[in-house]
Amino acid sequence: MIKTVLKIDGMMCSMCESHMNDVIRNNFKIKSVSSSAKGGCCEIVSEERLDEGKLYEAVANTGYKLLGITAEEYEKKKRGFLWFARKQQSTRARVDALGLRWEREMLMLELMKSRRSTKKYKSEMPRLSDIDKIIEAGLYAPSGRNRQGAIIVAVTDKTVRDRLSAANAAVLGANTDPFYGAPCVLVVLADKSVNTSIYDGSLVMENLMLASHALGLGSCWIHRAKEVFEQPEWQEWLKSIGVEGEYEGVGNCIVGYPVEADFPAPLPRKEGRVFKI
Repeated sequence: MIKTVLKIDGMMCSMCESHMNDVIRNNFKIKSVSSSAKGGCCEIVSEERLDEGKLYEAVANTGYKLLGITAEEYEKKKRGFLWFARKQQSTRARVDALGLRWEREMLMLELMKSRRSTKKYKSEMPRLSDIDKIIEAGLYAPSGRNRQGAIIVAVTDKTVRDRLSAANAAVLGANTDPFYGAPCVLVVLADKSVNTSIYDGSLVMENLMLASHALGLGSCWIHRAKEVFEQPEWQEWLKSIGVEGEYEGVGNCIVGYPVEADFPAPLPRKEGRVFKI
């Protein structure tokens, strides 16, 4: 038996490890393979020595870099009672970890699928600690090259909130409250000097809405932030609260306690929206 160890640069996570293991299994006749992103290596056990040229080629095709190869005779160790005890412990820990991961994945998917736009709110202001959690979630949204070009302006002052609502309604050409009575408005604006900031701001909006739903609060994306914050009055207002630079409105995320606690069931997803190659 031969044990071959590949020193690899580029693996970052468990998915990278699985990818590398699959590449080795699909290209070589082996007994076992185990990759470690943290250790930057891949250990392979085979009956015969593996072709080093083919190993370099296989790793290169994955996009990772093979830094070196070592190979040595390998003798399978006898497994005593202590080995089986440790193996049992390791298996139990792995099962527990997989269970936790499965639970997290199911919770996240359920959160995404059950979120709805809320258009009826109680006047009661959400806890400020919850609003801070929602804002934090928004700040952790992905952004192009991690430049974090979007900002959040949290409006909980009723006077400012009502002024902002009136300005939004004027753009809409209506005499209603476009914020549906929600007491909190989280305005997302994009730095015009960052070419991906509108997309980045949209991701911030999504995180704000998902976090609101996770905390039992209603939310809704209200448009016309762009038109409102193009107005000189609101540009001056931004400067008055310390916002420097040129920003474009992306959206208003309204947040509050929903009047109706139960959310409607999701509508069927439209067909023909996924293409697999």
